[in-house]
Amino acid sequence: MQPALNVAFQTVLQLLRFGAFVQGTRRLLPSERLAVSAGLRTDGNNDALITPTIGFIVEF
Repeated sequence: MQPALNVAFQTVLQLLRFGAFVQGTRRLLPSERLAVSAGLRTDGNNDALITPTIGFIVEF
């Protein structure tokens, strides 16, 4: 029989998360049938910043 292994610890777990999103849209033709939209999103936490995501959309 093996001796018992007791593990005891105390910690304060603090998680901080955040996200941000910015978007802009522009109509290009007078008839407003063509639009360009671009956005930027970033997420992160108190441990590391995650790479930003960039989006680009053209609508007809």
